Amino acid sequence: MPSCLKVHELTLLQISNICDRGFLGPHKCFQVFSPLLKPKAVNPYATLLMLFLNAAAETEHMSKTSDLKTFKSNHEAAMRRLTKYMPLDKAFMAKIRNADDLGRKPEFLARTGCTDFFKDWDSYFNTFMKDAKLPEFAKICGLVMKKNHTLVERWPFRLGARATQADFELLRPSGFSGYERYMEFERAE
Repeated sequence: MPSCLKVHELTLLQISNICDRGFLGPHKCFQVFSPLLKPKAVNPYATLLMLFLNAAAETEHMSKTSDLKTFKSNHEAAMRRLTKYMPLDKAFMAKIRNADDLGRKPEFLARTGCTDFFKDWDSYFNTFMKDAKLPEFAKICGLVMKKNHTLVERWPFRLGARATQADFELLRPSGFSGYERYMEFERAE
């Protein structure tokens, strides 16, 4: 849901997952919400904060058929990184006779659910931005992407290269996926 906050003359217009194509989509959000931002002359801090919950994952899903090699490479790299935080039990793996055995093991399911924290979502989100022509459409609506985020990290729930075990354990039961992507826009003038 959209929300407006005014904190110390900083006006923030936040729109959550309605930005994804499965909901209103980015273009409709630009059209509806860009007129609500004050001009820079009135408020130089006015920001439209958009959350994309599914854009990167949906783009990855589409790439499984169009670029299987990159998809597999990204997934394998994520699995290797996950092993640092959730080591693979070799005794457990030795007992697996077929795919049905995996589905009955909560340890394996828990491990599978954590892979997304470690994937390179940038390439998928960049593909989404290019396909949706986000910069061009933002410009039509009088907006530009902020070069540097000032409110929220672009990928606040992705585990970076220096993530600790405590970071992993905190994020694991959170319900976040790692592919939540924020974008900040401001008036072009």
